[in-house]
Amino acid sequence: MKRKVFKLMAAALIVSTTFVACDKDDDDNGGGQQNTTDAIKVTNEQSLTQEVYANNVAGKSLTSFTTTGPWTSSIAETTPSTNSVQLRNASAWISIDPASGDTAGTYNVSIILEPNATGKDRTAVITISCKGEEIKITVTQKGVTEENKPLETKDLLMAHPWKIHSMTSPDGIEYFDEIVLFTFYADGTLNADGDDNRYTISGNTLTINGEIYTINNITNSELVITGPGFEVPDCRIGEDCEDPIPITITIKFVKP
Repeated sequence: MKRKVFKLMAAALIVSTTFVACDKDDDDNGGGQQNTTDAIKVTNEQSLTQEVYANNVAGKSLTSFTTTGPWTSSIAETTPSTNSVQLRNASAWISIDPASGDTAGTYNVSIILEPNATGKDRTAVITISCKGEEIKITVTQKGVTEENKPLETKDLLMAHPWKIHSMTSPDGIEYFDEIVLFTFYADGTLNADGDDNRYTISGNTLTINGEIYTINNITNSELVITGPGFEVPDCRIGEDCEDPIPITITIKFVKP
């Protein structure tokens, strides 16, 4: 019986919408409509309109505001043809932190984005609500990078660290219990749990320390490659062991 041990690198690795729920204050000065700045005061109104590039994974700036009570948020995409707000879930590519507040106070909200690999601009409207009043933050993520180029495979690789989800041999799957993080850098360095390695990209070919892998699929959250590995027979210390057998493996990475 053989135990599968796979090699990934020569030097590394064996192993809708929410709406406001708070009411206006009872002392609404005769029932007149409140100014939208009464319950939510924005520190920098320029932060309410932000435009970023396809490879950016954060908003251009924090949005700071002060509320007089608890607040909630919702995010909706806009339809490009009509620029109207649709109640479509935008959580696949944009979120905010924090997304709500339990008490009155001052909050600094950061915008978190996924890289835009669609090749098209996309826009979302973030609505912050309290006491029947609201502010809106409009975020447009362009379909190109600052160099006016579509997002490339290398941009997706560098967007965030990756962890191995599974390695598939020709006759089965072995799952990894420990999290091994792989981080790709612009200078061609690949860090795998503290070990520095080298990589290059050419089309759908990923070369790591001289080992060539084919990129089968890459999205914001999943990377699947196929390439060389080996099979090591089970043997005890002191026994004559068979040589490792070269095989082809498929490695699936996911976003941590």
